[in-house]
Amino acid sequence: MADNGSFFSSNTDASSTTTTAKLRNVLSHPLTGALAQTLLSVIMMGFTKPRSMLRLAFFPLIVLIAIAHYRTTTFHSWGAVASGLFQAYVSCYPVYYSHYVLFRRFAFDAGGPSSSHSFTSNNKHNDKSRSNNTSNADTEVRRGSAWSRLLFGLKVHSYCRYPTTPYEVPNCPHWSDTDESYAPSRSVYLLRTIALVVSSLLFMDFQMAFKGLDPNAPVPRGFEVSFFSRLGDLTMTMVAERLLITPIIWISMATGVQIIYSVCGLLFVCLGFSEPRQCPPLYGQLSDLYSVRNFWGTVWHQLIRRFYNDPAIFLAHDVLGLPATGLTQRYFKIFVTFFVSGFAHALGDAAARNVSWAESGCVRFFCTQTVGIIIEDGVQEIWRRIYGGVDGHGIGLQKGQKPGSKSIASKRPRPAVWKRVVGFLWVWAFLAWTTPSWFYPIMSHKRAELERAFPWSVGERVLGVQRKI
Repeated sequence: MADNGSFFSSNTDASSTTTTAKLRNVLSHPLTGALAQTLLSVIMMGFTKPRSMLRLAFFPLIVLIAIAHYRTTTFHSWGAVASGLFQAYVSCYPVYYSHYVLFRRFAFDAGGPSSSHSFTSNNKHNDKSRSNNTSNADTEVRRGSAWSRLLFGLKVHSYCRYPTTPYEVPNCPHWSDTDESYAPSRSVYLLRTIALVVSSLLFMDFQMAFKGLDPNAPVPRGFEVSFFSRLGDLTMTMVAERLLITPIIWISMATGVQIIYSVCGLLFVCLGFSEPRQCPPLYGQLSDLYSVRNFWGTVWHQLIRRFYNDPAIFLAHDVLGLPATGLTQRYFKIFVTFFVSGFAHALGDAAARNVSWAESGCVRFFCTQTVGIIIEDGVQEIWRRIYGGVDGHGIGLQKGQKPGSKSIASKRPRPAVWKRVVGFLWVWAFLAWTTPSWFYPIMSHKRAELERAFPWSVGERVLGVQRKI
């Protein structure tokens, strides 16, 4: 009997140990961490008051989860696209939580954001931006089931640009330039998006497979970070390398983000969670690519625009008390926005590609974009004073209008064709100068298991590439 008891006890202990180990693995898995971060945001938005201290109290937990899964290797087998984007999501989630829960203070009881940007301030900037139906959100309670509150948080979390809402992100593209209310039918949207996903997947796959033909090839010398300091050593071939590699990098990045956005859109629309009008095009028109400001503010995706803009607004107006208008606050906010963006992207690069902070030029790249905007604003202002007709943003002014007025922003007449061509060449040259500071360290840190875009590859079979993941 003693032996039998010992036998059963041993089995029970082994089973308990196995269960504990499995539970520990589940709890420590990065997917669990990402789910916990997302769920915390959803709960805070759906079940707490806009100024509840619980919102701030849970922020350290969000940060701890991000730190715990920083540089995880769990998803390396997923390929470069999925692994990189997932690690960036987990590492940078404190910024997203700050936007939804602390700065904008989305709340079910408020029916939307209850603040323009600040968590603690009651200054005039917040008071003016707060809508009538949310001003008493901390005392009023909207009736709603637990499911409706969860659904509210999920929808807010899903719509980074808040399309078709009163607080839509500026310059969010629409399905039609002439009719903003137009949206394709569900079937047309699904077919179009499936075609876009398939073509994007093939592009990324073949691009990475092509690199596998010569995986040990060094980064071209023309793409090294320094440029003006080595003008005497530059050749036309090196300049051409820099000019050609730069757009390839940006097209690849745009394609990777497009894949994730389109797949999420397909899932949301198929499940009835969203409508096609709530999943507008991701990027603006290339015809607007005639200034650095337009590249970042109109052509490039605006998914994370407000995430990085909130800290800038908070510092400018709530901390420093800068006025709502003027050059100082304008360029200060632009600089801080790019700095925060650079910091967040550097976190993602360090997590996904093991690029150290000392090596990374990510923050440098993003902060330099402010210099480009200041330069082109200055040139356009000089042009306006000499020739008239356009303001500092290249937008045609009508008599009586002031730069930045709503009527200008909504119409945005484009400059003459020759001006757009010159502007496009300027943007191309500026990005070719600055992009290597961000991507040269990344390209120098090659890691075999991340050389595939995805866990599988059609391109490798077609091109005959043999490689381990």
